[in-house]
Amino acid sequence: MSQNDLVMKIGELILSDSAVRAASWDALSFVATIQPGHLQRTGYRFLATEWEGLQLEEYSLELFDSLQELQDAMAAETGNRWKQALIHITRPGPEIDIQFEYDDPTRWSLKKVSLDLADYAESLRPPVQTSN
Repeated sequence: MSQNDLVMKIGELILSDSAVRAASWDALSFVATIQPGHLQRTGYRFLATEWEGLQLEEYSLELFDSLQELQDAMAAETGNRWKQALIHITRPGPEIDIQFEYDDPTRWSLKKVSLDLADYAESLRPPVQTSN
């Protein structure tokens, strides 16, 4: 499967989960940390100025498998493995954007110095889409 196909599959897995289908949202953010012996995911949904934590109910394992497959495919091409991925899905569309962190495995993690969950969630909010 190509890297683009894997990105699309990741988006489809997230969007088809009942927790996402049941919620109203303008944007979704997920941080996935994937390192040997360590898998972690944090998710949020955003609607206007509000936010709420979001746990996938059905496709968690498939999502991690697809993320690991994408990590493997990218590492085979570049020789470097990313440690975290920040996944943004926005409406209208939906559109998916994934950013990768290769050096700092805690780049998008909640830091002890900023334990305010609202600030953390807002730091993960996708940028506002502007029409051209």
